[in-house]
Amino acid sequence: MKYRLWGEDVEEIRKIPEGWEEKELIKVATIKMGQSPSSDNYNDEGRGVYLIQGNADCNNRKTSPRVWTTQITKTCDIGDIIMTVRAPVGAISKCLHYACIGRGVCSIKFTNNNDYRIIRLESPLL
Repeated sequence: MKYRLWGEDVEEIRKIPEGWEEKELIKVATIKMGQSPSSDNYNDEGRGVYLIQGNADCNNRKTSPRVWTTQITKTCDIGDIIMTVRAPVGAISKCLHYACIGRGVCSIKFTNNNDYRIIRLESPLL
């Protein structure tokens, strides 16, 4: 079966386009697992920072937080990749906010060029 991947015909599912390298994620990025703050510190009044907890806080592959927290545990930055680690596992979004990340997600900060690498992460052929 043939696939079309970044403008090239690919026969093997894991074939990498010419000129690309395959590397372990940990070697090209910092991965930060989320840690949920106490729910006593959640609010919907805009106090504190956004809280990204999981898939419900992402829309169209972009973060769209619904809740704020005044207890900052672990954070992500604008441009980081957010990946869900609880059902559904592996959903990916680009972070549009400085935010606190809860235990349902992790942030991935590449050493350079997030936009380029998110395409590779999103590929259904991985």
